[in-house]
Amino acid sequence: MIDILKATIQYFSHSDSSTKKVEALQKQENITKGLVTIGKTHFATHYTAAVALEHCFPVIHDLTVDRAINFKVCAQFQLSLAQYIQIVGPLAHSLWALELAKTDAAHVFLFWLAMGAELKDLFERDVSEMEIEPELAWKFTQIFNSHY
Repeated sequence: MIDILKATIQYFSHSDSSTKKVEALQKQENITKGLVTIGKTHFATHYTAAVALEHCFPVIHDLTVDRAINFKVCAQFQLSLAQYIQIVGPLAHSLWALELAKTDAAHVFLFWLAMGAELKDLFERDVSEMEIEPELAWKFTQIFNSHY
């Protein structure tokens, strides 16, 4: 999923005409957030890029249907992206909070507990609501708990 995310962002960063068409349609539809490149030094840049891409999917889809751009939108990738955003979101937000100037060691544990509680709430929702299969939720819970 990350490789496809990177390739998608790279496609639009190298295609001026496609980027301009996406930006023009975003302006018409009052979508204020555009695509974001993936940086090398900031925490959770993959998450930021994924959220930005998810916001742009309706515009990209419309442009591909109209054949204004030559790009294929895959439903499976959109599902994987939505799952990634739901799972990684609490982790990314905690990382950003830990970057604050007045953060100490006690905050690390508090944010760990908050991430765990958020993920527990997420995984207890109905599958149709969250689009995350129970097997994936179980695997992720095992990974998360193994780091405790």
